[in-house]
Amino acid sequence: MQTWDYGEGRAALHSEDSAVWEAARKAGLKQAGEYRRKDGVLFARQFVGDKEKVRALIREIGDREIGKGVKA
Repeated sequence: MQTWDYGEGRAALHSEDSAVWEAARKAGLKQAGEYRRKDGVLFARQFVGDKEKVRALIREIGDREIGKGVKA
């Protein structure tokens, strides 16, 4: 999972984890893109939303994923 500043108080989140995709949707983030392999299989999605919503989501995922390398 990666995040970065998207400007104007927004942040972007990129993930290859479908559980993160669902959490992003539930948090109200908007899907901004999806990434597929050459054979058409979906492997990643990108979301954009309010920077504070993205930070809160990262903290929530970090709490659930302690020990799996996700940092808030």
